[in-house]
Amino acid sequence: MGSFATRADLRAIEAEMPWESRGMPRTIHSFLSRTAAAHGDR
Repeated sequence: MGSFATRADLRAIEAEMPWESRGMPRTIHSFLSRTAAAHGDR
């Protein structure tokens, strides 16, 4: 996903697919666990 600077950019990103289909973690714990698993000791 690229950056966005305008509301039109935001709408275009949101129109790509529903939020639920993006595979995003639902909790901060899940987010941090996924990040730690992906990036190890960094």
